[in-house]
Amino acid sequence: EEFMLETYREAPGSSLATLKEIALLTQDNEEQQKSIPPLHQALLKRFSLLDSVVRLKKNGQETPVYLITKGEQVMDTVRMHVETMQQREENLLENRTRNWEKLSSVTPFLIVLLSMIGILSTYYFCKNLKSTYGNKIKLQKELQKKEIEKHQRITIIKQVANNIASGNYHLRFENDERDILGSLAIHLNQMAAS
Repeated sequence: EEFMLETYREAPGSSLATLKEIALLTQDNEEQQKSIPPLHQALLKRFSLLDSVVRLKKNGQETPVYLITKGEQVMDTVRMHVETMQQREENLLENRTRNWEKLSSVTPFLIVLLSMIGILSTYYFCKNLKSTYGNKIKLQKELQKKEIEKHQRITIIKQVANNIASGNYHLRFENDERDILGSLAIHLNQMAAS
């Protein structure tokens, strides 16, 4: 009956499509890739034998025993390839699961270690930042102090210059600094003395 052959007619296409999908899924496994061509050939051979049996049945002929025996041998070959591939996949899954379990047992330790490194780095940089900020404040205070001293010296030099300009040549400016204001004070003292 023709309706009984519908599943048979769909089998080659779906079987070969499944084999193609398996080839894509196992691209990273060289051993599995080596098993695909012989499995493909065995499937083609099996479908060819089934075609022969169907033609004989359609013509009303009996199926010879050698075709049945050959079909069984081919199916045994297909089963052997499939079982070998399944076993490889199970072994691969087992190995990957073991590796994952090893990594998952190390992960908490790594998280704690990286957290500690982060905390220590943060502490170190905060300490350096505080030290840098403290040095900046200290330098700023020193600069303010020098600015005040400079302003006071300029005021004194102005007063001495004003006194010399008004005729008081007895005033002297005492200065131990060796900068531009100190040099100016020495010149004013020389001018008053002459």
